[in-house]
Amino acid sequence: MVSKSVQHGFNIGKIAESNMYRQHAEFLAMGETKQGTAPLPAKKSDDRLQETIVVPRFTMLNAVELDAYDFPPSKPIIEPILKERELMMIHATRGLGKTLFSLQMAIHIAAGKDFLKWKVPMSHRVLYIDGEMQGSAIQQRFRKSLSWAGVDASTIKDTFSMVTPDVNDRMYNLSMQEGQQAILSDLNRFDVLFIDSYLTLANHGRVNDAESFEPMQDLLLKLRKEGKSVVFLHHDSKNGSQLGSIHKETILETVIALSPLPDQEDVEMAGTSFRLTFEKNRNFYGEDAVGLKVDIRQDVGFLYSALEDYQDQKIQELVSAGMKQEQIAEALVIAQSTVSRRCKALRISTKTRSKWFMHLSIP
Repeated sequence: MVSKSVQHGFNIGKIAESNMYRQHAEFLAMGETKQGTAPLPAKKSDDRLQETIVVPRFTMLNAVELDAYDFPPSKPIIEPILKERELMMIHATRGLGKTLFSLQMAIHIAAGKDFLKWKVPMSHRVLYIDGEMQGSAIQQRFRKSLSWAGVDASTIKDTFSMVTPDVNDRMYNLSMQEGQQAILSDLNRFDVLFIDSYLTLANHGRVNDAESFEPMQDLLLKLRKEGKSVVFLHHDSKNGSQLGSIHKETILETVIALSPLPDQEDVEMAGTSFRLTFEKNRNFYGEDAVGLKVDIRQDVGFLYSALEDYQDQKIQELVSAGMKQEQIAEALVIAQSTVSRRCKALRISTKTRSKWFMHLSIP
């Protein structure tokens, strides 16, 4: 029986009662049991608690409605790699500097200052949730990042907030209902949310299972619908790829990979320099999506240069050492086609092991 009080609602009590008698009739048609014919169950009272449910329905737009719908525009936050209502993941191996990198990015967003080669047109309110470090450790990194950015804490008092385990009785799991409510109840306090990291703050099931990301995905989509941007950090496995299923990338606009430079032997020491590449860039391309070599210097902070320039220098050194293209590709952890393309651009050859002069005029 359709309930008129709730759109598309149904009376559970009536449905359950109808199903009970239908199932009993089917049972009688099958014949007698060992104990004899099953007795007719007593009919329940009509005054029992009645409940209604709502049948889920999608809101659909026809072609004319879709063409005319007034979706809110997405203004740039870090142009062009992060806009309003966009989702980003940054993943890296342990000890590489992803927290320093993300914290520096967050401070620049809060202060409205350009970050690396990218423009930050205006300041936005940032909420940074750290689930890994001691309060004193994240405080030290925060102070260092302020110094590198040339920003005083009082300048971003109203645009930067931090959540750290040391000042909270407990850290809520963002994959659980109470954790999501904790975030959604403070929507008016931030424009950009940083989650550091997915494993510590949104753990749900086995990380290798695609389904383990579904609760986090629901939260991200809710936040995007509310006009928020989210940047979450994730860890790499020992082979250099992100932990778990790549299902996480499906709804994301941007995925940034930070990886150690191949000529640095100790990953723990590679935190001062790393390679930044875009593994997914849905809304930008071309020159905007080229990789960077990023250096962290204690005196000045973050420096950057074109990753291709660094690779060209290494290719020339390895060619001079007599290595073939496949060996160079393996040493630099890049595709052999990239080595071949850059060798042609640099007008150098790997066909001979003899020493020769290289022409460095780059078209």
